[in-house]
Amino acid sequence: MRGFRNKRKHRTVARLIALLGMIVASCGSSGSNSLGIQVSFASMARSGQPVRVEVYLVDACDSVSVGSRPDNAIMSTHALRAGGTGPVLGAVEPGEYGLYAIAQDASCAVMAAGCVPVAIEAATRGPLSIMLEGYAGGGCSVGEQCVVDRGECVQRTMDCSSEPDETPCSDGSADGLCRMGQCCVGCWDGGTCHAGDDEARCGAGGEICNLCECFSDVCTSGSCTPTPAFSEVDMGLSHACAVADDGRLWCWGSDSQGELGLGADPVGTCDANGCFQPTEMNATLEGSVPTWREASAGDGVTCAIRATDSSLWCWGSNANGRMGAPSDVNGAGEPVLISSAVHATVDNEGSGGCTIRASDSSLWCWGANNRGQAGQGTSGADVYGPSEIPYGSTWDEVSIGNEFVLAIAEGQYWGWGNNSKGPTGTGTTGGTTHPASTGFAGSAVEAGGDTSCGLDSEGVGHCWGANASGQVGDGQASGANVLEPAPISGGHTFDHFALGDDFTCAVTTSGALYCWGRNRYGQIGVGQPFNSLAQAAEPMRLGSDFDWLQVSAGGESACGLRDDGSLWCWGRNQHGQLGLGDADTRTFPTRLCF
Repeated sequence: MRGFRNKRKHRTVARLIALLGMIVASCGSSGSNSLGIQVSFASMARSGQPVRVEVYLVDACDSVSVGSRPDNAIMSTHALRAGGTGPVLGAVEPGEYGLYAIAQDASCAVMAAGCVPVAIEAATRGPLSIMLEGYAGGGCSVGEQCVVDRGECVQRTMDCSSEPDETPCSDGSADGLCRMGQCCVGCWDGGTCHAGDDEARCGAGGEICNLCECFSDVCTSGSCTPTPAFSEVDMGLSHACAVADDGRLWCWGSDSQGELGLGADPVGTCDANGCFQPTEMNATLEGSVPTWREASAGDGVTCAIRATDSSLWCWGSNANGRMGAPSDVNGAGEPVLISSAVHATVDNEGSGGCTIRASDSSLWCWGANNRGQAGQGTSGADVYGPSEIPYGSTWDEVSIGNEFVLAIAEGQYWGWGNNSKGPTGTGTTGGTTHPASTGFAGSAVEAGGDTSCGLDSEGVGHCWGANASGQVGDGQASGANVLEPAPISGGHTFDHFALGDDFTCAVTTSGALYCWGRNRYGQIGVGQPFNSLAQAAEPMRLGSDFDWLQVSAGGESACGLRDDGSLWCWGRNQHGQLGLGDADTRTFPTRLCF
């Protein structure tokens, strides 16, 4: 089940506007609680990426010279974009201060800087934020080399014969580090220097060699680049699909209904039941292999929007009309044209689907209608083929749960269908067969199982509906249904949500990943099995990275996308829906290889 489409961050933007979470200070007179710092960038004075950010707490902003390191800082810390954070600093007395930061590139040149006044109180717990403006600082001089770990320019040597390891050096054409008396400009394996583009290892500038995680990764200038790189992923009940940067579509997991779109002759790790590793869908449409812009994996069905014309295609099961095809189509293992209109987005789940058309923002739904979830004002007969919702005029988002639908029109939440556990957020358990206003204003919404989540008009995350496993995330583990939107515990600033059957995951605006709810198959991804952590009633963080781009959940499994385009999955895996080559459960995010 997909996360918010209009909130998804493009990797280029995610790299440029890097939000680095750092521990900067302990607060209060006794100083037992650390204070997180969120650093963002309004602009950059030069091309490239910030690789080191230094943060300082000073008496006041007018006491520092912007662009330089202050010599009178009360305390400081730093973060490296490649990973790692500065030390947790000691206590600071409550009061008025200046929060100052500089960002450097790989040449140690300051490329952004800024200072903001902050007030720290004894009870301060939430993160402090600072936005840096572009700054054109100078890098290392001729004959010097930037040591990123220290953010300093160090004189390089041309002769390593008498220099210790780690001394910056040059072989006359490239920079490196001294290793056992020689200047290594590639990567070092402990005894030999290898070229920086060695695909079996990956390092540059004399760094220690690192094996790339997947054989398909490409080592370029010392970095492992995931290949292929992906722009979105969507997890269904028992299968998942992902769209690569070049528009190719890969799917894996169950294929019992033809939902992987592989036709009659599965290949690779596929058999009659499905594929245990990602497999490219290479069906020919109208004489050529198509490229895709978006895909949605549901229950035994997949729908996708073709990149060239934004037409809608689906494949898999058409039971109850869930494929969006006419009633005489029993199902298909290859894409079937559902609508040639221009589509903005599509979502399918359970036994139905919905799409918003780009031309007029109209909303169209199809599939099972036993609880009025097709939104036509009636219940009973299944709806075969997309039918326009005859209510409202401008729709921004749509998301499908278990026999209910949530959508946003002009900033307001609307819900219809099964509401026995309150997932439409209307404050009651009564359902409707047409869109009904919830009275809740917001910018994004996500439905899943019998629970829903969204951001209110202030950007604060809320969830509501079934809460038997704590999936609402409000800290209450009583299991009682939550009939109105409840704030999520922890004070996190979320970008988007993804909901499975009884669990929830979300990515923050700074790229951190959290999950909560039922953990029967390790689906909350924190590495603890069911027998040690049955459920979590409030968000739990997965690792310490800030590079998560998107998360998607379905059934009892989840997959996430990092900003380098790599895919990671965890949770239940009985149908190979994690794409890891086996049917074993994973309790923490595990990288998919292609």
